[in-house]
Amino acid sequence: MNESKVSNEIFQTIEAKHREQGRNVVYVARKGQVLGVLAISDPIRPKMKNQLIS
Repeated sequence: MNESKVSNEIFQTIEAKHREQGRNVVYVARKGQVLGVLAISDPIRPKMKNQLIS
């Protein structure tokens, strides 16, 4: 967002809450204006948890 000079000040609180919960945050912007925020969660499946630990 900084590289494209889009202001995201309004959404920083929303972003922080989602990141605290382990979600990835994606901003949607058009012509330098933030239109919304997408919070994406991809939890680890129980079967894969053992694979990642070993």
